[in-house]
Amino acid sequence: MQLQSAEKVQQTLNQLSNQSTVGHFEFQYARCIYRARTSGRIHGAHTFFACAESSFLDEALLALSNLIFPHPDSIGVEYLLNCAEQTPEALSSANKDALMWAIANHRGKLQLLKQSAAKIQELRDRVIAHLDKKWVKGYRV
Repeated sequence: MQLQSAEKVQQTLNQLSNQSTVGHFEFQYARCIYRARTSGRIHGAHTFFACAESSFLDEALLALSNLIFPHPDSIGVEYLLNCAEQTPEALSSANKDALMWAIANHRGKLQLLKQSAAKIQELRDRVIAHLDKKWVKGYRV
């Protein structure tokens, strides 16, 4: 059982690390294009670069959203914390009390992050993931 639990925690950690890395690079690409556009270093193809910047930023926001806002069908930081809490033996090198303290500490930090990033979730729902009917002005159900 411990091997399966350890593998599950490791796979979860690997996936979250990949998601975080991709999101970070997407944000960096958007930032580079933004800086180049606003400093006048781009002298042509303005629409192309504006669209590329927007696409990279959308992907970065989606990656961040996937990491910090839970969804029943996906993994995120909260899922990882739950796995670690439910199977502390999967982290054989961790002291159980220290692990439980770290999980509680990170849950608190995650809550603070969610509060400060609420606009990201709104933006994702309104523009990136899908266009909710509630955002269309004058829409009647």
